[in-house]
Amino acid sequence: MRTSNETVLNAIENIGSVYSAPVDCRFVLGASCQATFTDNTTTGILKLQASNDNASVVNGEQPTNWSDIPNSNATVSAGATTLTPITTAPFAYQWLRVAWISSGGAGTITANLHTMGQ
Repeated sequence: MRTSNETVLNAIENIGSVYSAPVDCRFVLGASCQATFTDNTTTGILKLQASNDNASVVNGEQPTNWSDIPNSNATVSAGATTLTPITTAPFAYQWLRVAWISSGGAGTITANLHTMGQ
């Protein structure tokens, strides 16, 4: 089994909605994300989103249509380190990204995406 752990948001300012770059997940079987915050008053929603756009990063294309992956939301309160639920089979998405929807606080967010695949 192949695993990957990558920082997809690195000390990004906590203002409004923030999205990671798309991650190619054609051979991924499951994913989760953990986020840490520098402000202990931070609140919001951390979630995974997917796209099945037929985009090729090799050609400089980016997916543009994103949907929330069901049951992948985690609520953040009091700036606590937060982990999304593990999203597993059926996992049939072309692209994956991390979404942070802030509802309060300041500071920065850092998020690590962990995937497992074949």
